[in-house]
Amino acid sequence: MENTQHELKNELQDRINQQLSRKGWTLKTLSDRSGVPYETLKKLANAKIDNPSLQSVIKVAQAFDCSLDSLFAVESRLVSKLHSLSSRSLEFVEAIADLELSLMTRTKKADQCLLPIVIPTGMMEDGMIYDSLCTEYLDASPYFSQFGTHLMCAMKITDNSFYPIYLEGDLLLLAKDRLPHYGTICVLIHANQLYIRRFVPGNPPKLISLLNSDDCLLIDDPSAFTLLGCVLTIVRPEN
Repeated sequence: MENTQHELKNELQDRINQQLSRKGWTLKTLSDRSGVPYETLKKLANAKIDNPSLQSVIKVAQAFDCSLDSLFAVESRLVSKLHSLSSRSLEFVEAIADLELSLMTRTKKADQCLLPIVIPTGMMEDGMIYDSLCTEYLDASPYFSQFGTHLMCAMKITDNSFYPIYLEGDLLLLAKDRLPHYGTICVLIHANQLYIRRFVPGNPPKLISLLNSDDCLLIDDPSAFTLLGCVLTIVRPEN
């Protein structure tokens, strides 16, 4: 696995730099055109990221106006991951894909930026079970000018377990392509549980509870954590 990751990140590094040379662009130009943060591109171009997000690679390919294959075999990696999923998981992924296609059609017709809303099942608590997606959507047009392509999805707060930080009905707008920094609130999965926690850098970094500063998760093994997104802002429905 380590050799494969090493080969992939070096291949991506070479092809990004080839495309930059062909276009006569700097990394700053690529960042402006793709919407991928400069620091993320810098790490990609220097082979410092072992497992780059598919979203970032797609944005880079779109900016270069080239196929994903011309950067590296993302499709093969994605198909390989799909083969390892259970039937329930595949149905979940297919539902997300169907929802995204539906939202794209509606967006083109209505000139809106529509985002899928993820709604966790069960009690809304720190360390909840995450296994469902609601097909509701949010018109995020008012936020597009501020966050643009960073917007990935929204997550609904279903009760007042996080009061007074979040209230029932709040929607958290999430970005996948932003790296956590000090104080960022992250939504992530660890040991099959979903957490909403504040990121604090360190050695190792920590994830601090929003309601109890003494309660923290140490990120001593980053591979054990899956980042769903960083909170950009809260959309609070009017009463």
